Amino acid sequence: MDSYHRGHTLLELLTTLSILTVLLLFGLIPIHSTLKKSEADAAIEGIYRAWAYARSESIRRSKTLLICGTNNGLTCAKRWTAALLIFEDKNKDKIVNDGELIHHHSIDIKNGVIESRISFGKSYALITETGRASLGGSFLYCDKVSNLSSDRKITWSLSGRPYLTGGYSKAKGSSTVSCSKKQIHQQ
Repeated sequence: MDSYHRGHTLLELLTTLSILTVLLLFGLIPIHSTLKKSEADAAIEGIYRAWAYARSESIRRSKTLLICGTNNGLTCAKRWTAALLIFEDKNKDKIVNDGELIHHHSIDIKNGVIESRISFGKSYALITETGRASLGGSFLYCDKVSNLSSDRKITWSLSGRPYLTGGYSKAKGSSTVSCSKKQIHQQ
């Protein structure tokens, strides 16, 4: 053995760096996909919990509550990324006024958008004092790119009970989520 050998050749170092780069690139792609799916899961599960909270509050308070998504914290929107509002709309203007807000549920969305798909094209739903919904509908989490595997949906019927569908149970044959990618990119 040569005792004068002090390191590696340039070729050995470049080969090692090339191999490490390839391994990292293949490792980062699944990580990015997993992070996007985790965001979708967290967003839709947060909406599910907020819906359940709104339903229980409407029963507890014996009041009809309005639930909708928002981008500015005051008005309802059909496409939103900021928060879910739960409020008692005393003057029926669909805007949060002083003393009306019950709950502001923040949603942390970086890779998608939430679409409100409520009967008759409404951007809001009413939950009556009995916990029933005035209209059926759904909130969809749509990925901003065409990766449908991270799209999720919460649906409710007139009974007011929410259901999770989409990427959660596609293998079980439940309804699929269809998001308009063209409209999402226009935001």
